[in-house]
Amino acid sequence: SGLPCCRRWSASLVRSLQCAMELYESQQNERRATRRGVSGETLSSKSTEGKARTAAVCVKNLHQVEKESQRAQWSALHRGIARVMESRIYELATGLLIVFNAILIVYETDRRAMKMEEDSNAWLQVADFGFLAFYGTDVVLRLYI
Repeated sequence: SGLPCCRRWSASLVRSLQCAMELYESQQNERRATRRGVSGETLSSKSTEGKARTAAVCVKNLHQVEKESQRAQWSALHRGIARVMESRIYELATGLLIVFNAILIVYETDRRAMKMEEDSNAWLQVADFGFLAFYGTDVVLRLYI
């Protein structure tokens, strides 16, 4: 099981090295263009933007390599929790819960402002406790990963 992890890590490292080579080549192209007399202002702004993008991609890839090498040492449960919490579906569900919680807060505030009966608020208390439990669990799991 360690071998596939090493392959992923080496593939990320190769991508990072390719980014570094692209950055080096863009610097070389800028020097050549400057020698040929290309407008320095136009070249400078374009090459600076290109360098910034390339450098950002390189840093991101290096961060990914480091992250993958750390995760290779995690247990299967730890990796599974991280995979779920970083998925788009989990992020979408969390966002929807936050919006629903905001709607319930507005509803509950309106009921209190109108001084409606407190008997029917049992479901609001259960919902509030559910949101609190979800948010607390989310924070603990995010600290775990």
